[in-house]
Amino acid sequence: MKAIKYLSIINLLCLLFSKSLLGYNFSTPLAPGPKIKDNYLGILLGFGQNIQNGISVVDCGNCQFEDGLGFGYTFGFGYEKQVALEDDNKFLSNVFYGAMLHLSNRNFSSSYRAIEQQDFPEYNVSFPVMYRQTNEINIMTAGLMPYVSYNPIKYLFVRFGVDASVVFNANTKHIMELVDRRKTLPNGEVVDIYIPASNNPNRRTYSTVLQDSPIENLNRFQLGLVPMIGGNIYFTDKFICSPSFSYYTPFKNLVTTTDLSVSAWRLNVEFKYNLATDDRIYRSPKKKPIVVRRR
Repeated sequence: MKAIKYLSIINLLCLLFSKSLLGYNFSTPLAPGPKIKDNYLGILLGFGQNIQNGISVVDCGNCQFEDGLGFGYTFGFGYEKQVALEDDNKFLSNVFYGAMLHLSNRNFSSSYRAIEQQDFPEYNVSFPVMYRQTNEINIMTAGLMPYVSYNPIKYLFVRFGVDASVVFNANTKHIMELVDRRKTLPNGEVVDIYIPASNNPNRRTYSTVLQDSPIENLNRFQLGLVPMIGGNIYFTDKFICSPSFSYYTPFKNLVTTTDLSVSAWRLNVEFKYNLATDDRIYRSPKKKPIVVRRR
């Protein structure tokens, strides 16, 4: 009787243990292991155009510049993760959240032509001369952009990010260039017009730098919205190339004294690597070959 009692207890324990094993989610040759959310590390490189908004001013009292353009680039390093698995929520499985650290160039230049009346005492005459005034602004920023991305289909995504960046370099340069370099005097004599070089008055130049200095009254902290649309090219299950188009819209002015700000568009290419391991797919362990040797 005692043996039957002990056997019954052992059978009961075996039954409970087998049920607990069946309820546990682990990999077998017939049942793959638990699925893992996709999470990517990526590198982004973008090229495009910087667009001046508002007016930039220089030390020259009457010189104001607008409608400037410039070549720009962005380099970034980012991470993003899938919100949910498809089995848990089909819509959220196509949503990703992430952040990107980046360096961005915001350079631009603008110019205009102006006619000024100039006196020439050596000829005892005064006549109008045309100049080109140019303002070159160089800006570099470093920032962090948290974002949310949605894939309506596997090969297409839209992304919305809020970019918070710091301006660590901002310089302005004012250049004046002669457009009229030859004039005819009232007596019919043709004369050359030039600007004497500052270090050598006998050397002729046709442009001069009037100002080259850091931008004053600078708002170093910048905030902006960055929508993006792009596609996914799957080289493998783990490696993705994502070309895209993005546009940066600033929320703040670049300086406190005017309405100057800088927008930008970029054509980007991003290379992403999926960090999710292959545990989602069962892989049978490799067995070492058995070698039999005769004595």
